[in-house]
Amino acid sequence: MKSIYPVLLAVALLFTAGCKQREGENQRQPQTDVVSVETLSAESVPQIAAVGDSIAKTLLKTLKQELLSAIEVSGPVGAVEVCNVKALPLTETVARQAGMPVSVKRTSLKVRNPQNRPDSLELNVLRIFEQAKEAGSPLPPNVIQKIVQGDTVKFRYYKPLEIAPLCVNCHGEPEYLSRELKARLKTLYPEDRAVGYKVGDFRGVIRVEMVQPGAD
Repeated sequence: MKSIYPVLLAVALLFTAGCKQREGENQRQPQTDVVSVETLSAESVPQIAAVGDSIAKTLLKTLKQELLSAIEVSGPVGAVEVCNVKALPLTETVARQAGMPVSVKRTSLKVRNPQNRPDSLELNVLRIFEQAKEAGSPLPPNVIQKIVQGDTVKFRYYKPLEIAPLCVNCHGEPEYLSRELKARLKTLYPEDRAVGYKVGDFRGVIRVEMVQPGAD
């Protein structure tokens, strides 16, 4: 069995939901919900990892097939068009086909599509992978978070992504990208930060969030 790297990310975020007071009515007291992120029990890790890894691999395979087809027809510009039009819908399709309630997302420290920006919990995990890469250490095969908010327990599985030779066609050093491609990127993604990568660089993660009561 592969080594698993669950991470303790102790977070306390306080959310206050106030109720709007109507004229003549007494104001209700704000409700407080504490969000905590914890490590998983040893029994839970293989189960969550297996489900998360299966879904992440399905998404990777699906996206790769689409990109290869597009590149064969119209080169890197076609791949960018596919990402712009199909990447998010394909991600949602993979989530729906998982056979359980999940949400799936690709995110990075350097996003191309602003809809993929990381939230605070995702940002913490991205930094874990980035620091491992900067230290010259092998990337953990995954990171798993257990998120507790009131009576709701969720699990997040993160699979790291590294830049493959195919990826540098659209994410490589700007000076090696064609003028046509750079113009298309500027049109589709005016805030694009996802360039300057080399093969082997840490690119980001696929995050799979699931609810599995009783898994711990």
